[in-house]
Amino acid sequence: MMPTIYTASPGSTFKTVTSISTPNKPQNYNINQLIAHHKSHSSTVFTKKVPCTPATLTNYMDPWKLIEERLHERDELEKKDGAYFKAFSQLARLLPQGNASLAEKERQVLISENETLIERLNQQTLRLESSEGKVAQQDKKIRSLESTVAQLNSKIDHLVLEVAEKNRTVEIINDEHLVHEIQQNVLKEEIEKLKKENESLVQRWMAKVAQDADSMNQGNEK
Repeated sequence: MMPTIYTASPGSTFKTVTSISTPNKPQNYNINQLIAHHKSHSSTVFTKKVPCTPATLTNYMDPWKLIEERLHERDELEKKDGAYFKAFSQLARLLPQGNASLAEKERQVLISENETLIERLNQQTLRLESSEGKVAQQDKKIRSLESTVAQLNSKIDHLVLEVAEKNRTVEIINDEHLVHEIQQNVLKEEIEKLKKENESLVQRWMAKVAQDADSMNQGNEK
């Protein structure tokens, strides 16, 4: 990627802005101190005013010359902060190991959680199978009880029919008994009537016999 080419008229002033770190170098930094120190100085910005002369204008209009200057500035910056770059390179080598260790710990945790979940799932599966077995037994009992209930209901229906038939038979017997009582009462009345007629006939016959006897006695006396 080519750098930006600046154009200006002679006599003007360029401002070149470069974001670099310019800390005072402490002694015996550890990794955490280097990180904190770098963060506290990483935003230091300085502005350099460059007078716009034909020479500087030519340099800024030549992109390769500008690249060379930037590379030179980078080299100078690396020389000044060599300890920091070295510390950060060591930190860069240590971080993957720490990340790998952390990843391994996380992997072990995930494996443990996965095993726990699998065990819980197996337990739930066993409980579910046991519950399904109990449900199957309950369903079998329910079907057996339903069959028994159906048989009992059928027997009840037959008994109801038998009771209804017996009730009709009892009604018929009661009706016949009532008829027999009525007939018996009629016969009793007829018997009483015949008795009275018989007594009347006997009395009349005895009266006639007595009259005939008296008539015969009177004829014999003459």
